[in-house]
Amino acid sequence: EAALKVEEERRAVDAKLAEVQDPEQGDAQMPDSEPRKEEEKAPEAEEDEDDDGAEDDKKDAELEEPPQVQLTDDEKKMHFRKQAVKDMTEWTLSTSFTNFTTPTKEEGFDDVKYVWLSKTKCPTYLKDWILHRKITTRVEDIVPSHWFGEQWAAWQLQLHKWQQKQLEWKDSMKRAVPPPEVKEGTKAPEQKQEGQPEGAAATAGGTGGDAGESKAADEMDDEEEEKEFDVFGVPNICDIGKGEPLFNNFTFEDWALLSIRFELHLLVHAFRRDVSDPERVGIHKDHILFYYNKYFRKTFNLKGYGVEAYEDLVELVSDTVSFNRKTMVLEPQLSGDLDAFDLFIKLTEECRRERNLLIDSGKETARLNFSQTALTGPPPVQVPPAQTVPPASMVAAAVTQQPRPYHQRAPRPQVPARSYAVPPPVNTGGYYGGSAAGGYGASRGGYRPMQSSGYAGAQSYGAPKGGKGYYNKGGYGK
Repeated sequence: EAALKVEEERRAVDAKLAEVQDPEQGDAQMPDSEPRKEEEKAPEAEEDEDDDGAEDDKKDAELEEPPQVQLTDDEKKMHFRKQAVKDMTEWTLSTSFTNFTTPTKEEGFDDVKYVWLSKTKCPTYLKDWILHRKITTRVEDIVPSHWFGEQWAAWQLQLHKWQQKQLEWKDSMKRAVPPPEVKEGTKAPEQKQEGQPEGAAATAGGTGGDAGESKAADEMDDEEEEKEFDVFGVPNICDIGKGEPLFNNFTFEDWALLSIRFELHLLVHAFRRDVSDPERVGIHKDHILFYYNKYFRKTFNLKGYGVEAYEDLVELVSDTVSFNRKTMVLEPQLSGDLDAFDLFIKLTEECRRERNLLIDSGKETARLNFSQTALTGPPPVQVPPAQTVPPASMVAAAVTQQPRPYHQRAPRPQVPARSYAVPPPVNTGGYYGGSAAGGYGASRGGYRPMQSSGYAGAQSYGAPKGGKGYYNKGGYGK
């Protein structure tokens, strides 16, 4: 208490001194005790405001109903959310998902807990997931087998023989039917005159009407025979009678359907052989382009067949392959162990006959709309042949042009090879045309210089035979 009294007296003295020093601001200044009281009141006011705000929020929450979330059937089946960034790449997943299994204690785990599904349902879920992935995931590292290569090479050879047979038959038919000739004594058929009735010319001709009726009857008989003809009962497709092949009437569209029919058949069977997995029953619709390019090493142009979807194309060859409506997997309709390729010709011919019947009955949608350029590629560029006779302008220019000087240059003479072992003799001149040896002549005594061999490059003045001479460089020798 004594200390508190001393402290209050000190504060009172300080307050009086402050009023004396600044009398104008004395009223504005407050003792230190008053601000503390206000500071103590401020937190209490804030606490009261927070309590009021919490009560208001609680009342609002009671008034507002929480939103009700409705999940779709697919969302209800999901046990985890799909992330934008996957844990594994598509390549790694497609090459390793077949080895996925659920963990067991035999692998060294202390405990295995099943959170989403029970212990009995979890392996079943994983098995179904792997089966679904096998159908919808393509095999990235698949390699065509030797069996596929043999079948593809044999088919290409057989297809070429059939096309050659068709060309030979058509050429023989053209040669067998010569153009009609009019003999000298034969009367030309009378033409219908203006105003003459239609039957008059036929009556005048005698048997014109009978010929027309017999021709129409023959055409009707041919149609009936074609309807009754059994395509699949033909023993030899290259000779159905008189050497005529079964595929004689094939057009470009028929050959294209024949090729795609066999290619899809071979593709599905080769895929089954190469994957060696009975659970992979065929090729999914989304992977036809990938496997077609992988096996045949060429692009698959769907629009070249006049369709927009694979389902429409497979519908044209539904007797060979078809889609499973549940899994959308391309499955074969024929056996993969055929002894010959004749069956594909018969199927194509049967479809051609049915298509022609539909077109004749007025169904224009049955008409094929194939693009030959898209399926076979652009035709080769025709290069014009080289001109054997040059144009007149080039001939005139060739006549007026003078040959260049180097055209008249004579051939250069052959120079013998130079020998550096023995230098060639040099005749430096002298009297009487003596030899290059130099010296006074034995008979004439002429004087002429010579090239000496005593010192290199030194010259001497000759002397009579057996005499002495002096070198021009001061040397002395014989």
